[in-house]
Amino acid sequence: TAYLPSVFSGAGLVSVFAAVLAARQMYGLIGPELTFAALVATAGGAILLGWFHGPLLAALGLAGATLSPFVVGGNADSVDWLQGYFLLVATVGLAVDAMRRWAWVSGLSVGLALVAGVLLVVGGGSVEALQMAVTALALLAVGVPGLRLFPDHAGPTVLAVSLIQKGGG
Repeated sequence: TAYLPSVFSGAGLVSVFAAVLAARQMYGLIGPELTFAALVATAGGAILLGWFHGPLLAALGLAGATLSPFVVGGNADSVDWLQGYFLLVATVGLAVDAMRRWAWVSGLSVGLALVAGVLLVVGGGSVEALQMAVTALALLAVGVPGLRLFPDHAGPTVLAVSLIQKGGG
């Protein structure tokens, strides 16, 4: 019974995602901009619910936010700005891990951002935008979960171990 709030909230969120997509794709009631904003707001709500009901809803929100640009459609001249959007989604996922210590949410958010970035390049985006996004994503993946730019693990560094081995051997 401990997982019932998460299950019911997840079912409701999937219903909201489906309703927004049906309003756009099936009935043409709303335009692509409003559809995108509604899907992103729903994904944000899912991540917020994830704080209270567990990591499953946070993962659902991250997946929904990542998939939103692909299901909305549109005819923009450049899709490179979406690399920044996917970095923002990944940053939110990494921040959830930083506060709640759900490491697999970080892995999911980084993986989704990478896959989405590659799909953008396949669909006509620039390789340069992907390269900048991957560089920023690497810095975010190191800095955000630990809340510091440089990791501070216990024990000697790889450089210190290799210098000790060279000097002693």
